[in-house]
Amino acid sequence: MSDEYLLAVGKEGAARLSTVQELYGDESKIILAKAGLHRNMTVMDVGCGTGLMTHWLAEQVGGDGKIIAVDNSQSHIDFAKKHLVHNKIHNVNYLCKSIDDLSYADLHSIDLIYARLILVHNKNPLIFINQLKEQCKKNTIFVFEEPVTSESGCYPVQECFKKHIALYCDLGKRAGFDYDFGEKLPSLASTAGLSIKGVRKVKSYYLNSKSKLIAYQRTKECANKYLKEKMISPSELNILLTQLLELANKQDILISGVNMMQIWGTI
Repeated sequence: MSDEYLLAVGKEGAARLSTVQELYGDESKIILAKAGLHRNMTVMDVGCGTGLMTHWLAEQVGGDGKIIAVDNSQSHIDFAKKHLVHNKIHNVNYLCKSIDDLSYADLHSIDLIYARLILVHNKNPLIFINQLKEQCKKNTIFVFEEPVTSESGCYPVQECFKKHIALYCDLGKRAGFDYDFGEKLPSLASTAGLSIKGVRKVKSYYLNSKSKLIAYQRTKECANKYLKEKMISPSELNILLTQLLELANKQDILISGVNMMQIWGTI
């Protein structure tokens, strides 16, 4: 199996990324403020996706600050730029580049580097973390948020939800990714010599239908890959998608997002 990003990008991934922001955005904002985000900073948003966190970051740093929105998908960059220009956000520069290809020229002037759910999609994230240590200026702030996907839950327990988590984690393993990477994040950052100021493990629970759509959206985006890998039959997949959509609309079902490991400090 190729090591490509396994989820949809650009317009096709926009609905899921909107749900991701609904699930995790508030906690992300809390941790960024705690880490030291302030006006006039130059901030790199690594893996900017469709630009939802980029939008908020740009507002926080103000007109004299700057955001560098980085993503290796031109579809994501194009979508983010359209969204931000439409919302009259103009203090953002865009960089279509893999995190492995970020250079000293890209990194040396950054005051804060932020990444959420990005290192988990990299086969060797320690290379990137070491790269930051070597190429960022001293005392650059870092904020990383990475998942422990298998700890996502559904209450009361629903077999369809358990199935979607098992499929997604298995697909990641087949592609060479660890979707429980968050558990390793603090030790890897420490190994690289980053100065860790704080660590939090956050788990949130949801009853509203939009948030609970994440299981359906993720499964739909990975559907063709599940079939290609023969992990599930077409008929079983259709049943699973139907069940996950029904689950999202059940008012008596509570789901949790992934456990999110958050760490922050200085380089």
